[in-house]
Amino acid sequence: MSAMTFSGAGKTDVGRARSHNEDFFVCDAAAGIYIVCDGMGGHAAGEVASRLAAETIHAALKAEADAIEAHAERGEAGEIERILRTAIEAGSARVFEHASSE
Repeated sequence: MSAMTFSGAGKTDVGRARSHNEDFFVCDAAAGIYIVCDGMGGHAAGEVASRLAAETIHAALKAEADAIEAHAERGEAGEIERILRTAIEAGSARVFEHASSE
């Protein structure tokens, strides 16, 4: 069985209602990680929050890459979901910590 290969690209658009874009994305084709964090338009530092969340989630998933691969080979979708959930919760916690200190 051959491995699947993915590639990706990203682009954000400010849209019609805002003066600046608060979205942030990560396209890490080598690791197979694609993340989009939608900024909280109208909230203070929404662009900071989306960047912190995406970067934290990315780092957490890269750190678990071997475990994700092993769980995928064994068909353990629940374990992969747990890792994803933990990474997302870490991103949320990082945003909360930053907002609390700023």
